[in-house]
Amino acid sequence: MSHVAYDLQLADAMNDLQEQVKVENVPAEKNEQGVENIETWMNDEIFQHLACLYIKYIDIYRKLEECYDQMVHPQKRIFIKKVLESTICRICEMKKDMVLFNPRPKSLYVHLDQLLFDLKYDPSILEIPVPRYFKEDDQIPVDLDFKEKIEKDTGKKKKKKKKKKKKKKKDDDDDDKKKKEPPITLDQKQQLINTLMTTHVGTDDPEEEIVHDPFTLDMDVVSAIRLIQKNERGRQGRYRIMLILKNLKQKKLENERNRKIREGLIKEESRDQQENEATLFIQKRLRGILARKKVEEMRQEEMVFLGMARKPKTKEELKNDPVEKMLKTQEDRKMKQQQFWNSFEDAKKELKGEIDENEGLDIQEFMLKERRDWTQEYKALHANKPPTDLKEFYERFNTETPLSPEEEELKKLQDEEESKNKKKKKKEEKKDKGKKKKKKGDGDDDEKKQVVKIGPSEVVQKFDEFYEDYNDVWANRDESENYQQAFDTDMAKDEVMPELQDEYKKEVDELIKIELENMRIIAGIKAKKKKKKKKKKKKKKKGLKLPGFKAIRDIDKRDLLVQLIQNGIVKKLPQQKLTDFIGEFNYLHSMLDNIKDTPYDPSMALIRQLVTEYIIFPLGSALVRKRFPDNIRSFLFYGPPGTGKTMIVRSVAYETNSVVFDLSPLNIEGKYTNRKEEEKLIASVMVVAKEYQPSLIYIDEAEKVWPAKKKGKKKKKKKADPSNPARIKKALSKWKGKFIDDTTRITIIGCTSEPDEGSKKDFKKFFDKAIYFPFPDYTTRRLMWKTFIEQLGGKLRPEFPLSTLAHISHGYSSGSIRKTCEKVLTQYRKKHEFIGPLSLCANTMQDQYKDFQKFTDYITEDGARREKLEAALKGEDDDGDPKKKKAKKKKK
Repeated sequence: MSHVAYDLQLADAMNDLQEQVKVENVPAEKNEQGVENIETWMNDEIFQHLACLYIKYIDIYRKLEECYDQMVHPQKRIFIKKVLESTICRICEMKKDMVLFNPRPKSLYVHLDQLLFDLKYDPSILEIPVPRYFKEDDQIPVDLDFKEKIEKDTGKKKKKKKKKKKKKKKDDDDDDKKKKEPPITLDQKQQLINTLMTTHVGTDDPEEEIVHDPFTLDMDVVSAIRLIQKNERGRQGRYRIMLILKNLKQKKLENERNRKIREGLIKEESRDQQENEATLFIQKRLRGILARKKVEEMRQEEMVFLGMARKPKTKEELKNDPVEKMLKTQEDRKMKQQQFWNSFEDAKKELKGEIDENEGLDIQEFMLKERRDWTQEYKALHANKPPTDLKEFYERFNTETPLSPEEEELKKLQDEEESKNKKKKKKEEKKDKGKKKKKKGDGDDDEKKQVVKIGPSEVVQKFDEFYEDYNDVWANRDESENYQQAFDTDMAKDEVMPELQDEYKKEVDELIKIELENMRIIAGIKAKKKKKKKKKKKKKKKGLKLPGFKAIRDIDKRDLLVQLIQNGIVKKLPQQKLTDFIGEFNYLHSMLDNIKDTPYDPSMALIRQLVTEYIIFPLGSALVRKRFPDNIRSFLFYGPPGTGKTMIVRSVAYETNSVVFDLSPLNIEGKYTNRKEEEKLIASVMVVAKEYQPSLIYIDEAEKVWPAKKKGKKKKKKKADPSNPARIKKALSKWKGKFIDDTTRITIIGCTSEPDEGSKKDFKKFFDKAIYFPFPDYTTRRLMWKTFIEQLGGKLRPEFPLSTLAHISHGYSSGSIRKTCEKVLTQYRKKHEFIGPLSLCANTMQDQYKDFQKFTDYITEDGARREKLEAALKGEDDDGDPKKKKAKKKKK
C-alpha cells in the first residue's frame, strides 16, 4: 500500500470513530422504543447495544494499528498512537460491560455468533490482532490526562489504605519526581539480560521445556538389547514360516495344473502365449493409471473453472509472489520509520538551538517586561510595597465567574445531599464492621446492576478532541511536496516552543526574585526570619512492610537480577506467536447454549481474544494498565495436559517482550531453602519485575503451590519444610495484594492440569480470573491435522481422510496431535498411519472431562447460579440461607 492508501485508511477510521461517539451518546437520550435512560433497558437490549459497539471498535482498532505500524510520518504516528491506545482502553471497558450483561452471568466467555449472523458479518472480524509495537522498542510517548478515576473491583480495606498513603505522599511528590530516572528501553533490557545470561549461565538461548515422550521406554542398555533380540528372532521365525507356506502354495498350484493338462481339461500354453498374456496385463494396468490421471486433471480444471479451487501458480507467478513483495515493502517501511524518527529527534535539537539564538533574547525580554509591569501595578495598588513572590502573577487570570442566585441555591442543595450521603455511608460501614461477609445471592446482583454506569466514558470524550485535532491538522493538509512523508518543520517548531518557554520562565523568574528582594531592601521591608529548626537525626528510610523486603532493601536491583539469573529464576522461553494457537470461533454456541445447563467449552479463538484483552493489552501499554476497568493481576490456566497453556505463556512473553520469572515447583526445588529464604525470593522477584517491567511471573503445576487439604487428618503444627512448593504462597499473596497496582505491569499466570489436586478456595482467593483450556472441537482438530501435516512437509491430496482423523482424535489435545504428526512424518517415512502413535498420547477421559466441568462451575459460580434458578422454578427458594441448604442436604 502507498502513503495515500494509509492516509485514506486513517481518514476512514477517524470518521468511523466519530460515528461511534454519536451512537454512544444517542441511548442516553432516547432509544427506539422511547425509553430515555439506557440503564432502564432490558439486559438483552443493553447487551445487543454494547456488542454492536464492541464489534465496530475492533474494526476501528485494526485499521489504526495497521496505519501506526506502516506509516512513516513521525508526527502522524504520534497522533495515531494516542487514538490507538484510547481505542484499546475503550475496547476493554466495553468488554467489562458485556461480561456484566452476558446472558450467562459472571462468565468471561462472551459469544456473539448470533449477532454476527444477524448482521451478516464474518466471524474473523472478532479476531483482535496483537499490536506489533508491543514487542518493538517504541519510543513514542503517550501523554493523555484523564480527570475521572476508574472504579475498580477492590475491597474496602484497600481503599482506606490507599487514602492514608496519599496523605503521606503529598509532601514527598517533588522529591520523587527529581529522583525518578527515565525507564530502560526494551532493547536495552533485552541486551542486559542476554549479556548477564551469557556471563553467568554460559548461554542466552531460550530454555526448552522437558516433556515426557510417550513413544520412548525408560530402560537400560542391557534390557533394550534383549528386547531387540527377542523381536528380531520372532521376525526371522515369522519370515521363515511365510516362505515355507509360499513354496507349499506354489507346489500345490503346479501339481493341480499338471493334473488338468494330463486329463485334457487345459491345453498347455506356449511361451509366446504366456508373454502375450503378461503384456496385456501390464497394458491394462498402465492404461488405467493414465486414464485416472487424465480424469484427475479434467476434474481439477473443472473445479478451477467453477471457482471452487485455486489455479496452480506458474514459476513466474511464484517468483513474483505479491505476498513476498508486501512483506519486503513492510520491512522497507519499518526502516524508513526509524530513519525519519531519528532525523525528527535531531531536527528538534537543532531547532531548539536556532530559536534560542534568533528569538531567545526577545522572548526573555518580553517575559521580563511583563513581570516588571505587573510589579509596578502591584506596588501602585499596595502602597508602594513590592510583592513577596510571583504566585499572584500566575494566578491573576484564574478568577472564577460569579454565580447567579439560582446557581448558588443549586450548589447549596448539592452540598447538602453529598453530606447526607456521606453520613449514610459512614453508618452503613459501622454496621457492617461486626457482621460477617454474606454469600452473594440474587439480591447482590440487583444492587450491582443499579450501581453500574453504562454509557460514554471520558475516553469517548477524548475521541471528540482527537477528531477535532485531525480535522484541524491532518484532514485538509497539503502534502504534495512532502511525498516521502518526512517530518514537518513548522509543526516541529510548535512542539519545541513550549519546552523552551518553560526554560526561559525559570531563568526569568529567578531574575525577578532577585529584583524583588532588592526592592524590599530599598523600601526597608525586612524579610521574615525563618525559625531555626533543631537538627534531627537522620531517620532511616522506611521501606515496604512486606515479607523479605528488609533482606534486599540495600541490594542493587541489577545485583538482584544477577542472583535470579544464576538460580535459574529468570528465564528465556522459546519464541511463540499468539496466532500459533490454532482454532476458530464456535459458530453455533449461543444457539446451542442453555443457561440452565452446564456451559459449552470455549473455542480456541475466544481464548486468544481473552488473552489479548486481559493480559497482553495491560502488559504492553502503561496507559491501558492505568485505565483498565478491572483490577486483574493474576490468571489461572487450567485444562488437560497438552491443550496449549504453556504455549500461551510463551506467546504472551514474546508478544509483549516481557521478562519471565519461573516460580514453578520443579524450578525452585532445592533453591532458597534456608529459613525465610522464600520471602527473600518473592521480594527480589517482585522488585526486579517492577524495575524491568513488563514482567510475567509463571507458576506451572499450581496445584502443588496451593494443595488441597487431605480429608480425615487433623492439623498438626510442623516445622516448615524447605522443599515444600507451598512455602511461597503466603509471601506471594501479600506482595500481589499490596505491591502490584495500576502502575506496575506485572502479571502472575498459574497453570494446572489437575485442579482437583489443589485447593479450590485458595485458587479462587489468589487468582483474579480463570480461563479453561479444553481439548479441541471437531473443526479445530481438522484444522490442526491439516496445518501440522503441512508444516512438517506432508502433502495432502483432496481424498486424504482429514475428517476421519478429526473424529478418531476426539478427546485428544492439540499437543497429542502435534506429537503424533512429528512421530509419523519423519524424513524417511511420510506415509505411515496416525492411529498407532496417537493411541500412545495423552487422552482426556469422560470422568476427567466432568471433573474439569465441576471445577469451572465452582470457579465461575455458574453451578450455584443454576441451582438457585432450579430452586426458584420449583418454588423452593431459600433466599441464599446456608443453614436451610444444609438441612435439605441432610434430609436427602
